[in-house]
Amino acid sequence: MTRSALIVGGTGQLGRAAAETLALEGWTVDLAHRGGRATHPHLDDLGIGSIQLDRNDTPALLAAAEGRDLVIDTVAFDVDHGDQWARAVDSVGSLIVVSTGAVYAGASDVTGDSGATDGGTDSSPVYPVPLTEDWPTLSGD
Repeated sequence: MTRSALIVGGTGQLGRAAAETLALEGWTVDLAHRGGRATHPHLDDLGIGSIQLDRNDTPALLAAAEGRDLVIDTVAFDVDHGDQWARAVDSVGSLIVVSTGAVYAGASDVTGDSGATDGGTDSSPVYPVPLTEDWPTLSGD
């Protein structure tokens, strides 16, 4: 039985790499994207499908994901995106949701993508290594 995967943000670097790996392992793969970037011809040669989809259209997103063995989201950046997937838990096999470290509070006075805090010197947040899911996140303000 062939396993089915949907990759949201599928035309970016992470999506293309995951799609190729899965296809070479015998998975049926569809890439969901806004349509702003063409899929790679190599992926077309592997039989990877393409679905034009706005990830913020929750009903369309959930419909595309329903019944999949695996959904990989490479463009989950806010709490609303997490809420979307919370609604899909019972309708997909596994979810892999890739976010960004910028949602986590830094251990220093610099957080997320806030940049300079000292009058012009570029500064970066400090995070523990490894950065785990239970580390505090930034507020949604």
